[in-house]
Amino acid sequence: MTSTETTKAPEQHLFIFGPPRSGTSALARLINSHERIGIGMERFKLIMNKQNIEQFKPELFEEKNLFDFTDGHTNKIPANDAAMERYYRDMQDKYPDLVYVGDKVPGSFRVADTIHQKFPKTKCVFIIRDIFETACSWQARAEREGDSWPATRTATHAVKPWNACISFFLSLRTQYPDDFYMVDYHSFFDGDPEEFSALNRLCEFLDLPADASMREFFARSRRKYNDVVKNKERALDEETLQYINEHADRQGYEEAISYQTQAARNAA
Repeated sequence: MTSTETTKAPEQHLFIFGPPRSGTSALARLINSHERIGIGMERFKLIMNKQNIEQFKPELFEEKNLFDFTDGHTNKIPANDAAMERYYRDMQDKYPDLVYVGDKVPGSFRVADTIHQKFPKTKCVFIIRDIFETACSWQARAEREGDSWPATRTATHAVKPWNACISFFLSLRTQYPDDFYMVDYHSFFDGDPEEFSALNRLCEFLDLPADASMREFFARSRRKYNDVVKNKERALDEETLQYINEHADRQGYEEAISYQTQAARNAA
């Protein structure tokens, strides 16, 4: 998947951060549905970390580099996944008209400050999910036979990255209030599919109104949440619940999502 033509890269970059199992993929697909935004799906997963961040540079998002998967910067190769191949083919088709280009990699919030400094005109969207639902998702993956998710990454291990992500976000938003935004997974995806205030607030942060394709994708995502995700059975043993209650930074979580809640109240 390479291009022989030279297309000017978008000047603005957009990155999606969050702890694993917090909805980064769902949010990336939604944002990528906009005709003027292109978001990779862990395109630079292997270098968006402390060990390799010096390799992560704006020129990687030029068309000739972004769609050339021979660089070894990801293990999610479109040639091995038909759905992913369509995802990147559609992104390449709209590349000449993009306003934003970027990537999503769970866990890369630890280098969000460095990325923000290295990339000009950068917007960063964090997504966080209630720790109970996040921990349940970790546990389910750990117990699933044949899953690539390590069996040792159980519910209690979800707490540390969840806390860290909240801490990083609060610090960065204090420093750069215009460039960092928090999406609360539950309030964003749970609601009337035809009510767009949560989507509109996100788009206001991006200074780019939601287009028809994005609004349609948002409505479809909310219907899926209501039909499939919302009432899914979740359970953890008492010992695990006690650990989560004692160690999860719920106060930080409430603080991180509070400005979004307040914005909703002001809009109402």
